Amino acid sequence: MLFNNQMTSPKNKINHRLKTLTFPSLASLTLAACGGGGGGGPMVQPPPVNRAPVAAADKTVSMDEDATNTALSITAPTDPDGNNLTITVTAVPSGGTLAMADGT
Repeated sequence: MLFNNQMTSPKNKINHRLKTLTFPSLASLTLAACGGGGGGGPMVQPPPVNRAPVAAADKTVSMDEDATNTALSITAPTDPDGNNLTITVTAVPSGGTLAMADGT
């Protein structure tokens, strides 16, 4: 039963099992076992939601036929959760070469 936004139980119904608890985002839940004089309990905190990385929209880069180096001017993608990112090239030019700024 709820009393002052707290779930309480009569002495003869002390055992409860929580089947599902859903949070829309980061939240915390404090569990307390009280013997009539107050008390405290462990803190249960669900993991935060993993948000998608942020990347610039796809773009096409064109260059003159005789150009030697053309910067792609691509903003590095970021991850709002701070996770490491891996960038994979899925297609390369049919003619010419593609090299990283460090020469690889």
